[in-house]
Amino acid sequence: MVVPPGFKVTLFAGEPDVLQPISFCIDDRGRLWVAEAFNYPRHGLAPGDRIVIFEDTDGDGRFDRRTVFCEFLNYISGIEVGFGGVWVMSPPYFYFIPDRNGDDRPDGEPEVLLDGFGTHANSHNIANGFSWGPDGWLYNTHGRTNWSLIGRPGTPKEQRTRFDGGVWRYHPVRRVWEPFTDGTTNPWAID
Repeated sequence: MVVPPGFKVTLFAGEPDVLQPISFCIDDRGRLWVAEAFNYPRHGLAPGDRIVIFEDTDGDGRFDRRTVFCEFLNYISGIEVGFGGVWVMSPPYFYFIPDRNGDDRPDGEPEVLLDGFGTHANSHNIANGFSWGPDGWLYNTHGRTNWSLIGRPGTPKEQRTRFDGGVWRYHPVRRVWEPFTDGTTNPWAID
């Protein structure tokens, strides 16, 4: 490995402390949040996936505090932190798990924001990954062959939006979902 002058490479976290990682993000306190997908590649019948927070409190470049945020998810495929909680893709659901006081414990049950995300085709061609856009929207990618019928919980089938193979976005304050781009096969996350 070639490391440019003035830079140093260290392992921040690895096995057995991180298992089956599928997505991660970094919060405004510099902590690493990791989604561990124990159910992948089969959509499980029971919870088992979790979100773990890693923190370096002494500045040595390696984590020294590991906190399990939650362990009740099923088939997690994306996370992002912000606006007082954690945004989670866990097909068929898109959740918001509130942690408004920042104590690294859910304030209550996950709120199902949208449902209808596909779980019926390729296990790896699902809605996945998140990234905050400079416009304040939360962006997510979606594979082509595992199409979805997206809507708020309780929305009738004829009023849902069929979506696959592209990028969609969600506004965290206005709680608005919309397709953003179409025309990709199997994207995994967005930057």
